[in-house]
Amino acid sequence: MDQLKPYVQVQTGRMGLHDRLADLCDIDNHTTTKANTYHWPVQLLSRMLKLNPYNRSENYNIFVTWMSLIAPDFIEFLRRKDERALLILSWWMALMCSVSPFQPWILGRIVPECQAICMYLESASTNTEILRLIEWPAKACGHRHPTPGNFEDVT
Repeated sequence: MDQLKPYVQVQTGRMGLHDRLADLCDIDNHTTTKANTYHWPVQLLSRMLKLNPYNRSENYNIFVTWMSLIAPDFIEFLRRKDERALLILSWWMALMCSVSPFQPWILGRIVPECQAICMYLESASTNTEILRLIEWPAKACGHRHPTPGNFEDVT
């Protein structure tokens, strides 16, 4: 559990966050997790995105914790098919796809769900930034290519 401590410390603002995800989610230098439901998931995800190369077995224990740390408000956004929440989830799923060689269950559960989110956002969203940002998870889960696992650095 000590290896997770750096990933679960809450901070205010956008320092260290993935710039494009922070912009999409209206996160500025004063944003808090209480004021913006996207802030905490993006904060966690941004820290995990720095663990490149992603496809190392030691990353699995860190990546898998993301879902257990997400607040109920964010889960509700997912249930309502909020496009920004779905995009954030797809990015986490892309990270999970990178460790699928070490965890075979990911191919049966995460990969098809990520593909479904990519298809949904491509057909339902009119937000050009969401359509640009969905490219990375679409490649990672095999939605764009027949084989999941195209993991370029997105930081």
